[in-house]
Amino acid sequence: MLQLVASAEPDGQAIAAKQEEILAGQRQMQRLVIGRLLAEKEVLTPGQQEAFFGLMRRQCQNCVGRGPWAGLVGQAAGGGPAESPAPNGSATKEEGN
Repeated sequence: MLQLVASAEPDGQAIAAKQEEILAGQRQMQRLVIGRLLAEKEVLTPGQQEAFFGLMRRQCQNCVGRGPWAGLVGQAAGGGPAESPAPNGSATKEEGN
């Protein structure tokens, strides 16, 4: 991509085609990640699910917006802040995760 953009006469169509190729790979990666997460979720109890997804939120705080986790971690179903269990067991809102 960088070579296409940096060329003496950038080809807008070639750049757009490369962007689509990259986006297709990212979409496929997210489909695979979601499929894997759903399969793992099926075998976990509700308590294990809460612990598992809470751990993922904590571990992936720095990877939000990058790699296969882009857009997946830290957002509730409605697009707002995700809830995670507080140390005392009550739910808290995580801002920006």
